[in-house]
Amino acid sequence: RTHLLSALATLKIGMDILQDTENVRIDKLYGHGGFFKTPEVGQKMLSAAVTAPVSVMETAGEGGPYGMALLVSYMIQKEEGEVVFDIAKEEYEIDDKSKEYIGNILYGVEENAENINGIISEKSEGWKINRISKISLACLKLGIFEILYCEDIPDQVAANEAVSLAKLYEGEEAAKFVNGILSVVIKEKA
Repeated sequence: RTHLLSALATLKIGMDILQDTENVRIDKLYGHGGFFKTPEVGQKMLSAAVTAPVSVMETAGEGGPYGMALLVSYMIQKEEGEVVFDIAKEEYEIDDKSKEYIGNILYGVEENAENINGIISEKSEGWKINRISKISLACLKLGIFEILYCEDIPDQVAANEAVSLAKLYEGEEAAKFVNGILSVVIKEKA
């Protein structure tokens, strides 16, 4: 409990300053990621820190990294007729909600590949799609798919997940690149 609360201390101080001196108010936050994996704990603590309700998606802490890892694997090793997800379901212990999420991502990206690749090519000025690293490309595909085709995932949550994955697996520069493209996609969607 102490570790979780200390992780939110700086956020709480910053939010107090924003609320008291700048009159910034948060109506609602969406939680997604490992912090929210244990039901209600992180949600209640974050809500108390920011004095706003926090909604947590069912896939919090699950799916995103699995989906991205499988997507990268699929892009690198894809052979005619190969279904990486079916192989992964057999080899790894993945819960049913995560299986559904990952399946939706993999098959959704594949079904919408032409549109998603077109968006990446158009928005990545000065970069040919084959020059973008597989990890950044997978993060972009994940983010764009969730932003455009997953109505139950808020756009900013989808972008943050993809940017976080790019930063985790490839570094700050990749995260900036992914963030730049996804920001344009969100802006143009609105």
